[in-house]
Amino acid sequence: MTLLITMATKNGIVMGADSKISTWDPTTKKFITPQSLDATKIIEVKDHHMAVSFWGQLDIHLKHGAQQTGRKHLINDIFPTFLNNLLPDDNVDTASEKFRDYINSTVNLSKLKDFAFGVHMAGYISKNGRKEPKVRHVCLSSGDNKDPHQADPNKFKSNDESQNSGNPPYAMVFNGFYYVVDALVNWVRQNYGDIYSMFSPKKMSLNQAVNFTKYLINITKGFQSYTGEPQLVGGSVKILTINKKSDYRWHKQTSRDSLVFKAKS
Repeated sequence: MTLLITMATKNGIVMGADSKISTWDPTTKKFITPQSLDATKIIEVKDHHMAVSFWGQLDIHLKHGAQQTGRKHLINDIFPTFLNNLLPDDNVDTASEKFRDYINSTVNLSKLKDFAFGVHMAGYISKNGRKEPKVRHVCLSSGDNKDPHQADPNKFKSNDESQNSGNPPYAMVFNGFYYVVDALVNWVRQNYGDIYSMFSPKKMSLNQAVNFTKYLINITKGFQSYTGEPQLVGGSVKILTINKKSDYRWHKQTSRDSLVFKAKS
């Protein structure tokens, strides 16, 4: 499992993820976690001034007749193959729509069962002579039914999350094991009416957004240590930032960032 957080601020885009991989064992009906906790779930796509992060099931069954067949890895196999189909003038908007169509045409959706997946695509587009941040989410969700591609609830959609924020295009999106973060957000909504009245990515500096992303992932890791349930978010926190000038920077987790506590045995 995973926790992804993506924010578009006035000074740049922040994409954060944990590094833990969990797989479902149908025999024991439990999640199994390998010892290695150094998975990379964020990929730079510099040619198109964007990046992509991945949540949910990573091993996907492809349809017979697809360019690849059988069970393939979303990050290592499927997405690199998709990237070869992009044109030089594609951006985060067109890439997300093409990925939606690619997934719908190649993935055996009946094999997903209860373990779906999705991707955050974030980057900059040129609009009225200016660079603006854009956050898209390709997943199985309601989407925008005005788009004929979005009408089928059993197919992947490309949702423009930048239009859902109180101050577009400064969006904040989280997916995967997001329940702890969702509880915080719902508290804000209950007491303030709108998350953007308290947490405003438009007003945040890039450093504040990076620290806030680390905090949300770490507080999820810490909370899990007390529940006795499978710890689905873990490992180091990996964060990538992108600015209007196409500068990409990775931000490492430090000991001072950690909010993880060990539960008593």
